[in-house]
Amino acid sequence: MKRTSKVISLILSVFMLMQMMTGAVFAKIDASKLTQVPEKLSWSVESLPSKNSAGEWEYTDEICYKYERVPNAEVYLVEFYKNGKLVDNTADEINPEYEDYEIGDIMTFTAFGTPEYGQTDKKDIFTENGIGKYTFRVAVCSDTYTEFYEHWDPDRVNPVKWSAMSPEFDYTGEIPSNVFNVTLPDVAFDMNAENKDYEIKDIYKDFPENMRGAIVYASGYYTDYITENTVYTYTNKKTGAVSKVEAESSVINCILQIDGVPCENYYNLGIKVPENLESGAYKLEIDLPVADGKECDDVKPFHVTINNFAYYNNPSFDFTGITKYLERGERTPMTKNTSVTVKFNQNAMDCFDKFYLAIPSRTEDTKYVEYKLDKDTMELPLLKEDGLQDLTLIFGTDDYETGCEVSKEIILYNTITFMADGKVAGTYDLDVGEILSEEDLKALIESGAINPPEKEGYVITGWEGLPDRGMPAEPVTVTAVYEVEPPLKEGKIGTDGKISWSYYKDGTLYIKGEGALTVPEGTDTDEYLTYLSTSLGDNEYIRTSAKKIVIGEGITEICSDAFYEFYFVEKITLPSTLKKIGGGFMKGSSVTDVVIPASVDTFNMNWSFIKCPSELKVTFLNKNIKLTNELTAGNSTDLPSGLNLYGYTGSDVETYANSDEHKCNFVSIDPDFVINDGAESTNSKNVKITLNKYALENFKQYKLGDGFKDVSENIDYVLDSKDGEQTITIVFKNDDCEIEKTHTIVFDNKHKITYVSDGKTVGEETVGCGAKIEPKVETPVKDGSVFVKWDIPEIMPDNDITATAIFAKTASDESLKSLLTEEEIASGVTVKSEVKAADENENIELAIANKYSKYTASIMLDINIVKEKDGSETGKITETPELLSFSVDIPENVQGKTEYIVLREHNGEVDALTTRANSDGEYIEVKGNTLTIYAKKFSAYALIATDRRNDNPPRKGSSSGSASSNFNIKFESNGGSAVKAITTTKNTKITEPEAPVKEGFVFDGWYTDSAFKTKFDFATPVTGAMTLYAKWIEKEKTSIILVIGNKDAEINGKTVTNDVEPKIVNERTMLPIRFIAEALGAKVEWIEETETVKITADGIDITIKVGEEKATVNGKEIALDSPSFIENDRTYLPLRFVSENLGATVEWNEAEQKVTVTK
Repeated sequence: MKRTSKVISLILSVFMLMQMMTGAVFAKIDASKLTQVPEKLSWSVESLPSKNSAGEWEYTDEICYKYERVPNAEVYLVEFYKNGKLVDNTADEINPEYEDYEIGDIMTFTAFGTPEYGQTDKKDIFTENGIGKYTFRVAVCSDTYTEFYEHWDPDRVNPVKWSAMSPEFDYTGEIPSNVFNVTLPDVAFDMNAENKDYEIKDIYKDFPENMRGAIVYASGYYTDYITENTVYTYTNKKTGAVSKVEAESSVINCILQIDGVPCENYYNLGIKVPENLESGAYKLEIDLPVADGKECDDVKPFHVTINNFAYYNNPSFDFTGITKYLERGERTPMTKNTSVTVKFNQNAMDCFDKFYLAIPSRTEDTKYVEYKLDKDTMELPLLKEDGLQDLTLIFGTDDYETGCEVSKEIILYNTITFMADGKVAGTYDLDVGEILSEEDLKALIESGAINPPEKEGYVITGWEGLPDRGMPAEPVTVTAVYEVEPPLKEGKIGTDGKISWSYYKDGTLYIKGEGALTVPEGTDTDEYLTYLSTSLGDNEYIRTSAKKIVIGEGITEICSDAFYEFYFVEKITLPSTLKKIGGGFMKGSSVTDVVIPASVDTFNMNWSFIKCPSELKVTFLNKNIKLTNELTAGNSTDLPSGLNLYGYTGSDVETYANSDEHKCNFVSIDPDFVINDGAESTNSKNVKITLNKYALENFKQYKLGDGFKDVSENIDYVLDSKDGEQTITIVFKNDDCEIEKTHTIVFDNKHKITYVSDGKTVGEETVGCGAKIEPKVETPVKDGSVFVKWDIPEIMPDNDITATAIFAKTASDESLKSLLTEEEIASGVTVKSEVKAADENENIELAIANKYSKYTASIMLDINIVKEKDGSETGKITETPELLSFSVDIPENVQGKTEYIVLREHNGEVDALTTRANSDGEYIEVKGNTLTIYAKKFSAYALIATDRRNDNPPRKGSSSGSASSNFNIKFESNGGSAVKAITTTKNTKITEPEAPVKEGFVFDGWYTDSAFKTKFDFATPVTGAMTLYAKWIEKEKTSIILVIGNKDAEINGKTVTNDVEPKIVNERTMLPIRFIAEALGAKVEWIEETETVKITADGIDITIKVGEEKATVNGKEIALDSPSFIENDRTYLPLRFVSENLGATVEWNEAEQKVTVTK
């Protein structure tokens, strides 16, 4: 079909032509200096021919030297030369439109004849004349002169105003065919879009360089060129299913690139999607007919490949592990973690293999971080500067700007803990970045949410540490700032005036200032003992009435006898700035408990505790403190009879207390822990570590494995699978020291080995996980065979296993006897064959590593032929003239494989025996689960196998070894209870086994791959050996918070009101347990006749009878330290006992009288 539409001579407007120019520079010309018309036009050296949007070759030029305005100008191609020779001098009008050209105007012409003006239909000059070097001459006339069509003659009427000769250029031929095969970037397309016709923008960016100079018409432009439709082939990357659709020509735009510069009018490619195409990831191949500007019969196939076409349907994700939500129309998840775990839905997993995480910034452009979407659960970072924020994911193309964007709100918050007078006054959760205003803080205090204790003589004037630039991403502790009420008396201590004192009506003596609290230099001994008290003015009144002494921050030293005989002082508070304390500093006081801060590094024990109460407790928080006995007046070292010194193991405090001279009671304040409440052994991997009170009170962090973490009362820990004693070491850290503690627990983790020979159980034994297996059963016997080894791992795994006996059949007696000479037989020489299991062979192992690394290595054998006489070995036969056969059972780990090879090491060289005979006629044969070796050379043999099919044809008359009648379906439970393999045959259905169990998880089925992308269908026949993988979904944790004396409880962040409040009986929290048990997933039954409560859940059966001091758990009787009782028709049960037996953990907060139950 030939093109019939008119070809427009003036191709593009001046603006569009300037965009297509290759960068020629105009010279600035002063027209007044031109005295005559130049003989030639000036041609741009860089301007070369190319095809225009109509498929025609064209030449763009600049007319730089024009003297006068030319009205009604017409342009004629009057001559062109090829390789220096004139080819044609027919005047072809190439600019029929009338134009008024000015100096510097751009003139464009096309190099071909125009049939509309009387010419015959002719091809463009390049196609017609072929490859070569071309030069043009162009003439410009003042008006139309049709006789130019016959022959150009510059001397005829309407003379030529000027003419120009172009520079010579090369025409190199047609577009290379390989430009018609293009691979484009990934595409993501919403299957719910109203318009199912998708369009890829800017595809010229992905075209090869040799597309330059080419104009390609696809089936959507100049459709009279092309009759065929475009074909789209969609191949589902998961199932392999193929869908095809043909597109109408209007779908596709043309594709254009000229000299490497894209034409902005044409650069899009349309895509047609089949009706009812399911969502998923596809490979898309587009086959469309194209033309390159020639006649209609010159149509080439154009093939576009998009390797990743995501046809998606609502890909999304959810947050997991979230226990708190903000209720505001819709639930907004809240978290304290700066990272969050997300779970992707199946649509995302099916359609995409990557996503971008958008990370906005207040000062920079949004950044995009690429992640592989290779698992359905992933941890992603949150912004640490914002509270309410969007987690934005863009699912999957090569360019985040063209993907599918999904955003979900989440709130990053943390907790402010308000401390007042050393106690928790309350907590408040605040979004990160938010500021707690004075008005909000006042409202919290008025509502009782923050309840600082009253302190006589003091008033709270503020909160120290309150974040004024917005809540950070970590928890904050603020401290109430107390200021004293006006004192009864006040004054200065010493001569420099740096330290002052105040005395209040409640009996508190407050000393503040900076530096050392010492007596003036040169003070007499008698004055020294009484200086501090007499300096207070009415010393007898204060000394005999003071009840409490508070030393303020800033004081660095307390001198000896500082508070000598302040008889009625019951409490002394020391600052964290204190470094040194002198002897006798609190002699004769009534203090029963004093804490020496960790900042104190020197303490003089002389006279310090004389005449103090016998039950005095002194706690030294500095592990490296130095205790001295510097003598002062009186020289007494007498101590209270029951003095208790609390300090760290190995410190001066311990040495001092345990000395024969002092004989004090030493109590360790070491941070420590117990495992499972001090149990010596366990049969569960999951253990609970409980920190002691000193770890919680005096240390901020602990390290168990990698990195330090904030201390918490209970730590969940998973033991190693290895059976036997295991060691757990924790390093505790505070500002002053690190202390390491180690404890052990015996993990009883033994599993059973069942020994099976010839299909029958011949023995059992129990072996600890991680131990070397050394079978202790008798060697099995099988008629006509010799025992080789047990098919068993070297180290015991973390599950029960079955050990199968492997037998071998040696060469027949007749074939062996033929190896002896008549003389040997006559002299009593005999011959026998031996097949034994071999531990290793260096040469074979090297061959496997270098050449057969994709094969599974199995059994290794030593096969020997031995000559004997009178019971003694006389020699070995390593090679035989004829084939000998040996058969051996195929171990389970390679049963059902599709290809078997036997590697043999003989005389230091390794060769391979396959199902095809070698040059010596040696080969192997596989029937069922039996391997037979036909060989002439004997030493070390190793069996290897793979599921890759052997392309070599089998030896005639023998089995190929490429299939087995029986094969195994194995089950990988991924940490769950073990599931035995199923032996079956090809094209049969297997029965789904009983679901495995894994603590804290819900079983979600068997999958054919470890990435859990394809769920196995037990209704589908199996065709070969395979491993199925168990998928688990972590159970959502339940959190319950109760406060003693409060009917309101919090379950997973939601307030639930009970009809009675929990109470403490015999130091145990008691509560009507139904709503707790049911929140933990249990069922509660009340049996009226026997007044018995029955609680059941997940294989746990708890029975408690009212009033009895015992309960039964799964039939086992357990003592209760607080029996159940009935009050106001409600049955109260011990909270901790029930919760922990239902698998939950219980934490008690003494200061807040709060119970937290977590499962």
